[in-house]
Amino acid sequence: MPATPEGIEWHAPRQWPTAVVRELLGGTWIAHHQTVLITGPTGIGKRDLLCALGHMACRRNWRVRYYRLPQLCTECALARQHGTWFRWLQQVQRWDLLCLDDWALYPITVDESRDLLEILDNRLGTWALAIASQVPVAQWHQWLPDPTSADAILDRLVHHAHLVTIQGESMRKHLSASPGSATTEPPSQS
Repeated sequence: MPATPEGIEWHAPRQWPTAVVRELLGGTWIAHHQTVLITGPTGIGKRDLLCALGHMACRRNWRVRYYRLPQLCTECALARQHGTWFRWLQQVQRWDLLCLDDWALYPITVDESRDLLEILDNRLGTWALAIASQVPVAQWHQWLPDPTSADAILDRLVHHAHLVTIQGESMRKHLSASPGSATTEPPSQS
């Protein structure tokens, strides 16, 4: 997506931790191989923020890959089917930042959850990860079909992650009601 740090609509009618977002746009979390979890309702700007973080990382010459989670699961299944799973997994590990969108939006299988665990396990503490989801983190465990994998996945994701919860009405609704009214200048620090 063409979402960039400069394109963030700071004064849009939504509630989010502005100071945390500004800090994340600095990129230190990527250099420290940390995780960012972005949650909020439909249309609030999660994907824009996720992609803006990805664009920021690309500008700093980090290798970045963006996936919608269903697309990632399909690539995992195809790699297993073609006998290229381990080679594909090594490619995933080369990306400095892996951005996953639409997390927990669609049901996944036990095999898909195990593939996710393997991907996350190999990235933990070595490479950065950013996830965007409509589903609150507290509901992720019940979304995963295997309780053991769910425990392991959440243990790797949630502890020490930067959590950005965005609240408010859909930005699409806001933008269609008042085109051109939002500014892209970040609010001044108080």
